[in-house]
Amino acid sequence: MQFDLTKNITLENDRVILQPLTTEDWQLLLPIATADKTLMQYSPSRTYNETYLKEYIDTALKAKNTGVRFPFTIFDKQKNEYAGCTSFGNISNKNLRVEIGWTWLGKEFQGTGLNKACKFLMLSYAFETLEFDFEIAELRKKLIYEHHIFTGGASNKKLLRILPPMTIKKEHVDTFFEALKSCL
Repeated sequence: MQFDLTKNITLENDRVILQPLTTEDWQLLLPIATADKTLMQYSPSRTYNETYLKEYIDTALKAKNTGVRFPFTIFDKQKNEYAGCTSFGNISNKNLRVEIGWTWLGKEFQGTGLNKACKFLMLSYAFETLEFDFEIAELRKKLIYEHHIFTGGASNKKLLRILPPMTIKKEHVDTFFEALKSCL
């Protein structure tokens, strides 16, 4: 699986648009980031003033330039507003690994299903677009027969597709990743 950080990746569904974070995005995110000083109280990053938000964006973009992170802005299409940030993180093409998350949302967007829509887009991209560097027929068989996890077919023999229901829950995602980890 190779994650190409040089691509301009924009992800979109009916609920949300994830666009690559840029240095100029601080202006769009400032109202959300500064609305609640406790927004990121348990994070090593702070965003509750202009200086901290610019530092957060600078750090995220430096991590992108070194190949370990791909940060996005989150735009809520229902509210027609910017809502926060999320990222593909700890990217390791060598170890075939990418994490999904590193998300912060303004308080008014929390608990609305927006985060779920973001994660669904990111999971879909990770498994419908990113490829393994080997043919995955045996991996698909193991997932089906040993773990009862069906994966969609693809004409590309190195592509693993997942077909999660719209009602997917965290425990379903955890189960899938545990099964995938045990098969690899």
